[in-house]
Amino acid sequence: MRHSSKAKVLQRIAALEQSRTRKTNKPIALFPERTLVEHWGRHAAAMQIILKQNVIEATPPDYGELRVVKLIPHT
Repeated sequence: MRHSSKAKVLQRIAALEQSRTRKTNKPIALFPERTLVEHWGRHAAAMQIILKQNVIEATPPDYGELRVVKLIPHT
């Protein structure tokens, strides 16, 4: 009886250690890639023009032709 309970406890400990290592490897947040202020300003200005047109037309914005911001994981 004791032998089987020890084995189960050891299995639980191994499972907890594996889950703990998996959790530490997951990214906590995604942040945009750093760009120069001038590039970010031009990008934001183009997005504002599209957003203003969509507010007037009451349609959802479509930023398809603009460069997508690359997100970098932070752990």
